[in-house]
Amino acid sequence: MIRSNTSLLKAVLTAVLVLMTTSLFARINMTISSFGNYDFAGKHFYIIPADPNISPKDLEFKEYAQYVAALLRSSGAFEATDPATAEVCVLIDYLITDFNYVETVPVPIRDVVGKILTVDQSPDRSHTAVHSKDVYETVGYTSESKQVHKFRRVLNIYCYDNLDYEGDPDMLWKCNMVSDGSKNSLQYIIPALVYSVIGKAGQRISIDSWLNDEADWGGYMAFQYAMKDYVHASFPFYPVSVQPEARINYVIRNNGTLEVIVREVGPGKRVIAKDTYLSADGVDYPLTGANHIKVGGTNRFKEGETVFYVLKFQGVPSEITSFDIVSPDKFTWCDIPLDR
Repeated sequence: MIRSNTSLLKAVLTAVLVLMTTSLFARINMTISSFGNYDFAGKHFYIIPADPNISPKDLEFKEYAQYVAALLRSSGAFEATDPATAEVCVLIDYLITDFNYVETVPVPIRDVVGKILTVDQSPDRSHTAVHSKDVYETVGYTSESKQVHKFRRVLNIYCYDNLDYEGDPDMLWKCNMVSDGSKNSLQYIIPALVYSVIGKAGQRISIDSWLNDEADWGGYMAFQYAMKDYVHASFPFYPVSVQPEARINYVIRNNGTLEVIVREVGPGKRVIAKDTYLSADGVDYPLTGANHIKVGGTNRFKEGETVFYVLKFQGVPSEITSFDIVSPDKFTWCDIPLDR
């Protein structure tokens, strides 16, 4: 994705986060199984294609690899600058298989089985008209054939010990992800599959579920967007208040710009004061912008409503590990963690 389009992408993302309902998207089903018990925290990794016919420079591979890299970073790993020194070698394999088939559908046959006579009379009863109406019923069945398009979308992740040079390398963790559906698009499916196991790399996982509710879609879209266009993102899912329920779902930073994606659930209200600021290591950084929430006024959330909005701050050093958000006389959210 081209970085010069970042402003447009931000507008699209935040619009999606606010307007999102399950009716806007087809649900994504997923079956995920992983094996192994490996602690990725502090380890370095590099990613290569599992298929020798795919070049590491292939654009499709590079896009999927960045999602897998985000998954591993969410469990504390780091992408290696020198593969020779990495503790983990990661191979990824992806494919679509076609399950198209012909379905035979029964179709009822309707035919006339009789008539109904109705009599219409003028108010003064001087004129009378008799009408005949056909009566239709199902008298049998036939069948029609239609082509059904089904696709199986697969992502496999294999992690090997990259420092053991004696014999065959040991597999440290593997994860097999499968989704069946009618959409012929890996680009649409793979980030959703990876998002579903964020923070669980290295663990034994068994998932058979759907990605379909509003909170999941909001998180998934933020994840997909952040991983494509930002250097680093954190996923603290940090609760910051109870009434209304507010949670820091994502913290995205790039070149001194820090964006905080907040999720709130109604009923309730939220006031973001104009002099809101982020505080870190004794230094305050003023709010420079907000998306999908009014600054300086009252924002009300309806019963059962889920809203995602973005607070933006600039000039925040990359070395900070936590921060506060202060909206004077309104609220203070303290000690929000940020992975380095």
